[in-house]
Amino acid sequence: MKTLLLFMLIGLVSFAAFAQDEDPKQIEPPFMPKNPIVVGQGGSFTANAEGYNSFFLNPAGFARKNEFTLTSANPWVYTTMPLINWLLEPDNPLLTAGQSQGAATMQAKSLTQAQEDQLNGYLVDAGIDMDLTQVDWDTIEVPTDVSDVTNIPENATVEDIIVMVSENTLQVDEAALAEAYPDTDFDNMTAEELTDFTETIVADIAGDLIIQVAEQAMDLPPGFVEIGANVGVSLITRGFGLGIFEMVSATFDGDSILSTAGSVETTAAGIIGYAHTFNLRALGLHVGADFRPMYKFKTPFAPSDLIKGMINGQMPSADFLLTAPGFVATAFGVDLGAIVELGPLSVGLAIKDLFNTKYKWQPHNIGAISNGLFLPEGEAISESITPMSINIGASFHPDLGKLAVLIDPVFHVDIRNVAFVKEYYEDFDPLELLNVGAQITVLKILNARAGFNGGYFTGGIGAKLLFLEAHVSAVVDATTFDEIANFGVSAEVTFRF
Repeated sequence: MKTLLLFMLIGLVSFAAFAQDEDPKQIEPPFMPKNPIVVGQGGSFTANAEGYNSFFLNPAGFARKNEFTLTSANPWVYTTMPLINWLLEPDNPLLTAGQSQGAATMQAKSLTQAQEDQLNGYLVDAGIDMDLTQVDWDTIEVPTDVSDVTNIPENATVEDIIVMVSENTLQVDEAALAEAYPDTDFDNMTAEELTDFTETIVADIAGDLIIQVAEQAMDLPPGFVEIGANVGVSLITRGFGLGIFEMVSATFDGDSILSTAGSVETTAAGIIGYAHTFNLRALGLHVGADFRPMYKFKTPFAPSDLIKGMINGQMPSADFLLTAPGFVATAFGVDLGAIVELGPLSVGLAIKDLFNTKYKWQPHNIGAISNGLFLPEGEAISESITPMSINIGASFHPDLGKLAVLIDPVFHVDIRNVAFVKEYYEDFDPLELLNVGAQITVLKILNARAGFNGGYFTGGIGAKLLFLEAHVSAVVDATTFDEIANFGVSAEVTFRF
């Protein structure tokens, strides 16, 4: 019977490896918080999974350790070092925004002194001081989505539009508004509301042009930022695992900080699983599975839109966030796992998001969600998946006997996504599949961690005092020793028994 179960597991893995969806779809990231215990060890955790992180990496770990996590708070931030260095500059425009500044250096052709002063006003309001001599005006694009309803002449140059903005001659053609904005009821607008609406269109044009100019006139860093946090409560006892988690993340990317775009996402998940131990002579085999219902909301977000509004004196409001268009979906993920133990050596297998976890999205917004849980129904307007991944790993945990009280090391390696489907990835590097890590525990209280995660070096430390634990880890780009290109930090504070 035990042999039959083992062969069934091997057969399932083989079938799963060839059962990927051949039609590439929009990809959702896996439900996997950036926990510093795992991140600090290079993300390699398939063979040595146990306790809290078994919920995210290998459900077979439920059979290895009983544990109650009363509360885990786990924030993280990932970005680029050029962006960090730029933010720390004392004359950074964002830090000096709103302060009194001298006029920007303006040498744009076709502008009178009065027109330069007008444009300077926009720039100073944004805290931006720039030299426009290095701007290639032929590459600045006119925002056509709003210019269609204005009196901007056909084939107008950027300088022409700046002149119109400066002289307050840029106007909106009210007759064209109904066609351009069919969902807006202009007939019932007051004169004041219509004026506000048309002034917003003009402000959008000016803001869009200023952002394009600023990207050329200033030495701006890339705009990659990922910020997130996960809060969880879990119980693992006698092979059963039950956890409730809430993860929020925001990811933005762009050629510069003024043209970033991305999304804000929040996922509520419950995970229930079980792992059983089979004793096969000298081998110990743990086999586990978990089921993961999820409720996910996301909203596309472009910080550049906020920056344009701030340039024109429009500060973001709570209503803006509550009514921003978004999407909601429910999904159900299934994970399988196995760990074989032979003395100090362990070999692990994890199948995450079995046969792909599928999302069917319905339109929604944060304000409506706050008034009551919304469950998607009817025909979805879009679909996406979290692709299945098959991960294998090995771990070596030497038994040092009584010396283990003083120092207790463990070493491990993972090869992830062995069921690789190239259509789901861009600019793939085989090195991304490799995860290597190690941890040394000193006096059963302190932990030091290091690893290599698909092209990045990782490291971290942790401490445990009775039931209180604190951990922190860092990730740096492994390909640039002279200058760090990318950088990430994650932390966790938890009450764990």
